[in-house]
Amino acid sequence: MRHHLLAQAPTLKELGPLSEYADAAVAGAAWPANFRDNYGIAPFVIVGARIRDEPDIEAVVARRKPAHPAPTFYVNRSISETAADDFRSWNVIPVRMTGEEFIAAWAELTGMDLTTPPAAREEVGLRVGRQFVELRTDRVGKVPQKHDFIGGDEPLWADIVARRFAELDWIREASDTVKRLGSAGVPSSSAVVYTGERLSGRTTGLLAIGRKLRELSWRTFLFTADQRLDVEALLTYAADQRPIALLFDGITDFADDVNDLIGRARNADLKIACVGVDHAGRSAGLLGRIETNYLVDRTVRTINRRLTSTDASRLVDTLNRLTRLGTLEDQDDRARRGHFRNNEIFDAMAQLENAPGFGRRVEDEIRDFSDDELCYLLFASYAARVGTRLHVIDAARLLNTQSEAIIRRVSGANRLASVLSTDGDWLRTRQRWLALPYCVKRLGEDQSLETLAQGMVRIAKGLGRQSQLERNARGLLVGSFMKYKNLRGVFSNADLEPWYDRLSGSFGSWSARFWEQRAIMSRHDGELRPELLSRAESYARRAVTLVRDSYSLTTLGVVLLAKAARSDEAALSTYYDEAMDQFEAAHELETSNLITWMAYLRHSLSVLERLMIIETTGDLHERIVDDWLRIYGQVSAVAASSDATRSDLRTLRRKFDATETGRM
Repeated sequence: MRHHLLAQAPTLKELGPLSEYADAAVAGAAWPANFRDNYGIAPFVIVGARIRDEPDIEAVVARRKPAHPAPTFYVNRSISETAADDFRSWNVIPVRMTGEEFIAAWAELTGMDLTTPPAAREEVGLRVGRQFVELRTDRVGKVPQKHDFIGGDEPLWADIVARRFAELDWIREASDTVKRLGSAGVPSSSAVVYTGERLSGRTTGLLAIGRKLRELSWRTFLFTADQRLDVEALLTYAADQRPIALLFDGITDFADDVNDLIGRARNADLKIACVGVDHAGRSAGLLGRIETNYLVDRTVRTINRRLTSTDASRLVDTLNRLTRLGTLEDQDDRARRGHFRNNEIFDAMAQLENAPGFGRRVEDEIRDFSDDELCYLLFASYAARVGTRLHVIDAARLLNTQSEAIIRRVSGANRLASVLSTDGDWLRTRQRWLALPYCVKRLGEDQSLETLAQGMVRIAKGLGRQSQLERNARGLLVGSFMKYKNLRGVFSNADLEPWYDRLSGSFGSWSARFWEQRAIMSRHDGELRPELLSRAESYARRAVTLVRDSYSLTTLGVVLLAKAARSDEAALSTYYDEAMDQFEAAHELETSNLITWMAYLRHSLSVLERLMIIETTGDLHERIVDDWLRIYGQVSAVAASSDATRSDLRTLRRKFDATETGRM
């Protein structure tokens, strides 16, 4: 256990919740490399280590105040009274025993025998528990102080169990859909997937569907891990034929594993349903990776962006029941419904006086924050803005501080607690990313970028090429932080080339994603400064050299199309043919990835527009048109499963038709 290996045997009263010890046991932290990261936010059992002879370790234990309820133990037969007093002052319980004696006492107190390997079923349970948390209506988990879902905080399972949400149309539709699992010709092992825009209530709806599945007697689990699915463990866990439902908030990153899981579950006649939500812009990355026949009704459904009349009525009823109508309190039902009808839920809620997370003036809230406090908020708000989770340990590395210090600073009456919250593991903002522009304004754009760069350099020390393959939380966080589109969305006028230069020493030698984002940046800047397209090509080729996968090849293909769109006929033909080679190579590596061909359809339009300007000879135009229509037809057949991707295709087809009409 990370109860790693401080008196008499501890009593059962002294032990904390066993779940905390179990969580620590499976965390997989290396000793002592990650000791500083984890000590103070997770309980330890330290057996036999000569702490007083290890200054670095003693400094950590002595100076940190644990931010968790479960105690830390130091187990050693030879603990002097002076040392025991020191340990107690450090919130560590000294235990005068050998390791063997402590293990025996532990087994007597907890029923956990650590001297023998776990039974097969127990081992599988531990593996599943490492990646999922079971959602039960009789156990809702820890709720941070000052948590206010109606006021704008991210939803927790406790909010759903307490019915603090409104059953919007899409949630009701999804609830009706999961009722059909295992009947009406719908296999139990199927996927139900919804995509929607930011702040459309995706997470709330996902948890609400989870509650419905509990009511339907499904064992329901929420995916909380930062690694690829343990498919073998899940299949074994479901072998008792009791139906299990797995919920994914951000399913696209794990679509390949979900596809594999459903296929194997069907072959073994098991009952494993997967329910997921994601951003509408990621639909193309989802389609094809989950086979169409694994999707209920062969469809990826869409969350309506604006509230319907029925949505408005249900939302008003919910707020009225919770006494949270705010400024609508003295208005009649018609006016209340009118406030929400045909509006986006987040914007409509922002206007309610009694919704502090929305309605308060965020700029005023942080007006007196120090630069140090603004840096906390900058990282957390940026993580919320780019749609990725921020673990307390990762936040500590970004901020160059201690993890338990973060927990203390965002708890209780501290000023940061008004804008940040934590459950001990994850750092969250109370106003999603609404504070981000004010942080940037207060710190200044240059200082904000420098702060982000410094954090990225610090956190890179624990990363490498393998972390990209594992899709762990830190790797996904860094990938989202360095994404050009995300940076440009926050720093609209900044020169980002120096920012990427700052990161080159930490990421340039191993990260293909780093070079891809530099290539994308230079391609965008090349629209006004064509000379930058050669730089974009160099960056894209570096990415392919490091990792030759569908993403790096697609990026290179898009850059080559951009160069084609700036060239004369001879060079255009050469660049276009080479771009097609990259797209086809990307397709061969990942035949199910629609992103490659959607990128081709979008960016080849500029090549066709270029052909309208220059005088062409031969069949070049006809060849490109034939390619475009052929690929459009192939993609359309798959995209029929997603409203969002189907809409994107319609837009591209209109642009294509307009280009060809203009040529006539």
